[in-house]
Amino acid sequence: GPAPFGSERDEDGRLRPIAAEARIIDRIVSMKAKGLSLRGVAAKLNAEGVTMRGREWSAQQVLLVLRRAQAAK
Repeated sequence: GPAPFGSERDEDGRLRPIAAEARIIDRIVSMKAKGLSLRGVAAKLNAEGVTMRGREWSAQQVLLVLRRAQAAK
């Protein structure tokens, strides 16, 4: 399947980080830590024109990114 946001698959199928997406993930974690709701984070990213691989953010997508970021710790 497709690589999760923040990663891409190399020629051997292993996940490799994407720096630009990793910076967005860091921003999402930071905004949530400052008290923004999932919808608030999505709305802020969308208002700034920051997309999730060409699509607008939703609260559900923000939640999935936060869960993956937490699991990676």
